[in-house]
Amino acid sequence: MAQAALGEEQGTVTCRRHRLPSQGAYCFMMRRIIPYTVSSAKKGIPDCWQAAPRMMYNRLPEDLNRQGDEPMDLNGKVALVTGGAVRVGKAIALALAQADADVAINYHSSADAAVTTIAEIEALGRRGIAIRADVAQGAQVQALVDEVTGRLGRLDVLVNSASLWRKTPWAELDEGAWDQLVDIALKGPFLCARAAAPHLTRHGDGAIINIVDLSAFIPFSGYMPHSAAKAGLVNLTYSLAMELAPAVRVNAIAPGPVLPPPDYTEKQMEAAARRTLIGRWGAAEDVADAVVFLARAPYITGVVLPVDGGERLARR
Repeated sequence: MAQAALGEEQGTVTCRRHRLPSQGAYCFMMRRIIPYTVSSAKKGIPDCWQAAPRMMYNRLPEDLNRQGDEPMDLNGKVALVTGGAVRVGKAIALALAQADADVAINYHSSADAAVTTIAEIEALGRRGIAIRADVAQGAQVQALVDEVTGRLGRLDVLVNSASLWRKTPWAELDEGAWDQLVDIALKGPFLCARAAAPHLTRHGDGAIINIVDLSAFIPFSGYMPHSAAKAGLVNLTYSLAMELAPAVRVNAIAPGPVLPPPDYTEKQMEAAARRTLIGRWGAAEDVADAVVFLARAPYITGVVLPVDGGERLARR
């Protein structure tokens, strides 16, 4: 390998041009990016491949010269979980409380279940509140966020879990059904993110986690509005990650078969299990654990994390 030579006038490391492209990339970095003193070069410098990583790390600005942040401590933080009274949303709310966050849950029609969920959150030693709101209505969403921050003092984590799972065959699909399903699953997360963003950015370590599912990538027959909305939510996740960085990390989780719909037959459940690489159904707690992980992960943003037992891979 050719040795790097000193650039006397500029005081930087330069490299010979007759290199393979992959080596040349290091040489360009050495020549243009990594400052190097004349005195150091007089002693002889190692090959670019050996020198570049060490030199680059030593020359980074102090705020970038670090190996990584610690996972975010959720103690004293406040999370809002839409659709948090039942099923996967409830599991998420309880997991966040177990991770020492105070939790607000939003519900629309599950008032009794919301009371039960709040009691379970409080039994874990955390503050919990339940607030009724239609996430597809901007004014109600703003009032929801205002009440959360007013009663709990802050907002650090938003989990968009509210959704409707309703079979809508093409022949029966009308505008009203389309609007209702898409508004809750796609417009709702946008409205919640917009209302929550000023609070999430305040401390520089906010997090948004959107719950999508496999239908975002492999549409389910008879569930067109749901599948279309979840696909849109994936791209909303990417867009929000770009718009709100670096103060807010935005990610999504794509569950596979974790809780069967109420109308699933035993035969359908067995077929769904066979479609996974793991060969079985997961649990709502699997999704909840992934939410806590992403809420705490300081260097992950703009990703969709599958929690599907390998189903998406198995369907390729």
